[in-house]
Amino acid sequence: MTPRNFSPASIHDDIVHCADRPGYDDEDVNAWIDFMVARGIRRVVCLLSDARLERYDDLPAAYGRRFSAVTHAPIDDHGIPSPEILERALTAIAEAESAGERIVLHCAAGMGRTGLIASAWLCRRHAVTVDDAIREVCAAAHRVGANRDPLEAGPDARALLEAVWAARQ
Repeated sequence: MTPRNFSPASIHDDIVHCADRPGYDDEDVNAWIDFMVARGIRRVVCLLSDARLERYDDLPAAYGRRFSAVTHAPIDDHGIPSPEILERALTAIAEAESAGERIVLHCAAGMGRTGLIASAWLCRRHAVTVDDAIREVCAAAHRVGANRDPLEAGPDARALLEAVWAARQ
């Protein structure tokens, strides 16, 4: 697997990237941040649940010291976001695109929730169908040895993507 399960979200742009979370100790958090900064990442969307985020010693503050924008859009493990959380994540991506700054999305493993939000972005921004968005996110990851599973949360994940697709038309 590629370090940090890091990859572009798709072939459509060079703005949105996906990854796993840093480890819980400060040394690994700093190494994760250094890894992202070295790849031109300037913004972060943290999809970790509130319960998982509590395991860190103020991860958003650590991010805030090195990234120009930090968005926490909490989604439970193996879950899907509420409409408000989905909009928060997609707005953060749109703002990164407008600023021309690379952004990384991450959950725990960088597979399910991360892949789901990346797929939703492709549906909304690039008018990619649900099936094509899922294939693209997975293919972009596999090209560099990373792994994504946008449908990890099951049928609810597909329903969410279908709703995003329908709303953009």
